[in-house]
Amino acid sequence: MAITYAIQDPKGIIEIQNFDIGGLPENITVKEINIVESLTSPVVQVMAVLQSAIYDPPGKNFDQFKNKDMTFTLQRKGGASLKCNLKTYRLENRSMVQNNMTAVEEMTFHAIDETVLKDATCLVSKSWKCTKPSEVVSNVLRKCLEAEDTVVDSADPARDYIAENIHPFQVIAQQANVALDGDDPSFLHFMTLNEQTGKGVHHFQSLKKYFPFKSNSILRFQLP
Repeated sequence: MAITYAIQDPKGIIEIQNFDIGGLPENITVKEINIVESLTSPVVQVMAVLQSAIYDPPGKNFDQFKNKDMTFTLQRKGGASLKCNLKTYRLENRSMVQNNMTAVEEMTFHAIDETVLKDATCLVSKSWKCTKPSEVVSNVLRKCLEAEDTVVDSADPARDYIAENIHPFQVIAQQANVALDGDDPSFLHFMTLNEQTGKGVHHFQSLKKYFPFKSNSILRFQLP
């Protein structure tokens, strides 16, 4: 069952439309959603705080939501929308809380882009000869992580490089340490949400090119 909520904010109304994790029971409600994008992390994180009646339905098992897609749309009244479509991978902080006059279970579901899960299970052992950092990064994103949505800026200098049985994100981090945009060394690997598909977008870009901030997803919904 998909759930829709309206959240009042000083600039209007934001609706959480069609929230779902692989078929939610009717007694589940959404208390809070947090979406975190950071230039210091290659991961977009979504945390959804849900509440459920304690004994209804009997024998409920939240393991059924493991590896299911967490999907929803944030819609500002008369404004822009932002989709989310990420993999649910962790449940934490499950406890009983008092909600008005009734005790309910409260828990937090975490969701991330599927490429982050692939990074944890993949190791790279490969050598490149006289290859630009941006070409190494593109190769790792495409072939190792099967990333569909990427923004990789051209970076110098071309150099020999050997990845010695390390995770793809570590390869990209090492390339960011040596990549240059002209004389600018500020290359970073970070992720944003594609507001149309709800999937993660991998960025390998210098701050000189990325700023002023180009993403129009999260900032459009930032409350004062």
